[in-house]
Amino acid sequence: MTKNGAGTEHEIYNYFLLYQREWIDDESPIKVWEKSRRIGATYTQAYEDVRDIVTRKEYTPGRPIKRVYFSSKDEEAGKEYIEYCQRYAEVFNVVAKDMGIQVIDEKNGVKASVLEFANGGKILALSSAPTAFNSKGGKIVWDEAALHKDQRAMWSGAQPAAGVWGYPIRILSTHKGKSTLFYRFCERIRKGQSDWSLHRVTIVDAVGEGLCDKVFNRKTSEQERNEYIERLRSSCQDSDIFNEDYMAEPIDATTAYITYEMIEACENATTLRSLDDLSITTNALYAGWDIGRKRDLSVIWVLEDVGAFLATRVVKEFDRTAFKIQEAYLDLVMRLPHLRRICIDQTGIGLPLTEAAQERYGKSTVEGVTFTSGNKEALAVGTRNALEDRRVILPNDAATRESIHSIKRMVTSAGNIRFDAERTDETGHADRFWALALAIHAKTGGPSGPAWAESRGVVLDRFNRFTDNISMGYY
Repeated sequence: MTKNGAGTEHEIYNYFLLYQREWIDDESPIKVWEKSRRIGATYTQAYEDVRDIVTRKEYTPGRPIKRVYFSSKDEEAGKEYIEYCQRYAEVFNVVAKDMGIQVIDEKNGVKASVLEFANGGKILALSSAPTAFNSKGGKIVWDEAALHKDQRAMWSGAQPAAGVWGYPIRILSTHKGKSTLFYRFCERIRKGQSDWSLHRVTIVDAVGEGLCDKVFNRKTSEQERNEYIERLRSSCQDSDIFNEDYMAEPIDATTAYITYEMIEACENATTLRSLDDLSITTNALYAGWDIGRKRDLSVIWVLEDVGAFLATRVVKEFDRTAFKIQEAYLDLVMRLPHLRRICIDQTGIGLPLTEAAQERYGKSTVEGVTFTSGNKEALAVGTRNALEDRRVILPNDAATRESIHSIKRMVTSAGNIRFDAERTDETGHADRFWALALAIHAKTGGPSGPAWAESRGVVLDRFNRFTDNISMGYY
């Protein structure tokens, strides 16, 4: 390659990794790329698109590629794609002029970033509106398909734009659950119900074929490659997120986020204590209060910090109970000598109760948590991690077990992650789970900082000894 990174067509092609060359070489009418994040898929697709425009490639005899319509999840992704295409125009030694953003469909308000080639060909990065492909004709590239808000409408516009006249279609995406149209495309191909071409590349595949070498700009060792993957896994803070974003394994929205096995492994029948017992402990206490009044239960959960573990000591449930009574119980909890911190659900009706508690006990002790989607994700992930590592001791009762198990990790049609549960008579609205999550957050998310730093093996050994001691009455 030359100093400016352009190189020749041959040099650039050889610069691609094996999985990227396999995609470029696949000339199927419709091909689907089921992929990990950030493995250079869009970068690769841009090369194919510029090549097709410059060479006037014919996938159907007599129909050379003169237009490429690219649509991704947002404007930034479109800009990045156009920048890639401009670089490849230099590789093919052709003139390509950036025409900026143009209105290409006044009726539907569709805009596009347009790259125009000397031979009259155009590459257009469209908005993600469902009408973007309407009345268009040419090669279609649908990037991050699983993230589109209205996938059916997008496909309804894209398929005729290319398929009717024999132009190729490219569909690329990471997964966002099993309810997406993209997931169904992949499954139909796997089951032999579609003759489309499917490419599946995980982060492990990409690293094995040289991605890590590209990142470090040198040949890496097997240990470095393994450590690189492990860093990505650790940064996700959640195995489901890693599996979906990097291992091309979509998460089923109907699957429990926390399994019965994980819950039962943390249970102990004798962990609960009275407030009188807690008044004489010298260990730090942390609490969470999920507030309800008419429809949902209200639950106060108290944890005792015992060594490497958080032992559940109190789970107080209120069913359609006046706030005056709930606040009176809260006062008993807040008077415990070693109560360090409480996190309270301040969403909706919880806001005035949180403010009253902060005025009475101080903001340094009382933290209000608004249940936004981002906050609920942080609470859910933190709770799952704590249970998976057996850092929390749970009471052995069905109501708690079902409440924790009822939480689902759902993917919305817009591709957003949502943690929630169905409201039932048996589990409420996962009220016990959220109280527990708030109590854990009071420890791990407060001024005390991170709670744990021991290896999993050491923790499991100590966990078994600790729960035996609880049962014998030592804790």
